Amino acid sequence: MSEQQKQRGPIKAVIFDMDGLLLDTEGVYTEVTHLIASRHGRTFDWSVKQHTIGRGARDFSDYVIKALELPMSIDEFLEVREPMLEERFPRAAAMPGAEALVRHLAAHNIPIAVGTSSSVHYFEAKTTLHRAWFELFDTVVTADDPEVGAAKPAPDIFLVAARRLGVSP
Repeated sequence: MSEQQKQRGPIKAVIFDMDGLLLDTEGVYTEVTHLIASRHGRTFDWSVKQHTIGRGARDFSDYVIKALELPMSIDEFLEVREPMLEERFPRAAAMPGAEALVRHLAAHNIPIAVGTSSSVHYFEAKTTLHRAWFELFDTVVTADDPEVGAAKPAPDIFLVAARRLGVSP
């Protein structure tokens, strides 16, 4: 244990992001966005993707539309994207070690939460194959939670999760 860890004391709680940390969903977003972009002769590559990770749906869509100069509105982009995501999300795989870590923390009575830019609807779809271990979380805070003022990159989701767990950030 490092000196810094000793000064902080024991872990009081853990708040997880979901996409790309607990569940391997980043590839789904990449695939779907690439399909939409390619329909318009554009390429969704890392130079654009790196600026979209963790953004809420509307902010993500706005950025991609502007960066790739897609001839569509945010609502049109989301209308095309939603059925593609709906089809793919229920098959999302767990990231290596995620379930074991969550089970370990829960078994040691360490409060745990999920803070995600996903809506409740998408959270439910993405966790379809993983209900048993996602039920171990003490709280889940989604982007459409009424207590969340702003989506990521604002810290609201994580601040709400910390408050619900009874810890200071």
